[in-house]
Amino acid sequence: MNWIRNTLIVLATLTVSLGATEFGLRFFFPEKTSSEIRNHTDPYFPRHIAGTYADLRRNTLATFDHEGFRLNPNKCTSSVNATRVLIVGDSNIAAHYLNDTETLGTRLTQISSEFDNCIDVDSFGVSGFGPDQNFFAMKTLTEARTYDYVIFSIFADNDAGDLIRNNYFSNGSLVNDGYCYMQKPLLEQFVTYQALRAGVLLIFGEMIGYGQPTASNDGFECAAGINSGTIFHESMIARAKLDWQLHNEDKRQVYMADRYDIEFSCRLNLDAISYANDAFSHIVTEGKELSENRGFQIIYLLQPSKEDVTRAPREILNKVCPNYSPRALTKFFAKNLKDQLLVNLFNEFDGCSECYFTYDELGDDNHWSEYGINIAANRLFKLIRSTARN
Repeated sequence: MNWIRNTLIVLATLTVSLGATEFGLRFFFPEKTSSEIRNHTDPYFPRHIAGTYADLRRNTLATFDHEGFRLNPNKCTSSVNATRVLIVGDSNIAAHYLNDTETLGTRLTQISSEFDNCIDVDSFGVSGFGPDQNFFAMKTLTEARTYDYVIFSIFADNDAGDLIRNNYFSNGSLVNDGYCYMQKPLLEQFVTYQALRAGVLLIFGEMIGYGQPTASNDGFECAAGINSGTIFHESMIARAKLDWQLHNEDKRQVYMADRYDIEFSCRLNLDAISYANDAFSHIVTEGKELSENRGFQIIYLLQPSKEDVTRAPREILNKVCPNYSPRALTKFFAKNLKDQLLVNLFNEFDGCSECYFTYDELGDDNHWSEYGINIAANRLFKLIRSTARN
């Protein structure tokens, strides 16, 4: 019976070792312990689950209500003269890394409260959203609510490529027929499992065991583009080719499959640029019609990529891409918005490292900081105030 005893000893040792490893990883990487925070019960409209979520990298708390709106603790004292504003966007608007008092919507209300026309702001952001999903959100949220303005947030880092990956635009029409998301396995709740999966990706360049891309609707096929390689520009170029291949196969990617859109900034794929241009111009046209029918004005807020406005990444891209232009991504959107209300932040953010979080603050992250948000909030307030007078 020695073999039974030895087997039990081995199993006990493995269990204790794995438990200790899991405990240690959770201690050093607390941000990896968070559970699912998105509600997928509506097959056409993902949103955040109500609750308060901690980001332990900055020790912040982010609160969402039952409709997926980010909590705005700043309220107008009177709703009679208040200007009603809705912000739609991606992770920059969801802003899990900011406290409720630090978000764009909160800051905009705070600035306006110092004047006679307070701005009451609802913020609806979902990580991974692109311009098409912003439009769907705007269409849904303004159906039962009345707003004076909708701020349509665009992140000129991955939003152009989102139009390709999302694949909503076809035959001259933009149709919301559902979305894809990654259904994670139960093992994903263990940080040890996440670490092993990350190790395989780092060594072999392949993603395994993360789950399956799942569609909430059966009208299309879902896919998941995987970053391969550890060198930034090589990985992004490989992903750009894969994304275009999947797009041409009429597949839709999971809506969290964001990356830097190197094919746009370096003009590597003119066919992809042409498709995305047609899709975005259609969104702008439909957005204008919607705003006229529902009585609000759209303000487009254009935020540049950290890669294009900070020194080191831009120098690398200049070396590896002969046709690289730091303004290419913002110009892609701006040319379609020349007749629209537009706040283009490129000039203010160009060379502004403090507009984004540092590596020590938020790791290898491309989100704007409180400093950058304050610039955006002031620009938006001035534009809203000037148009409201006219």
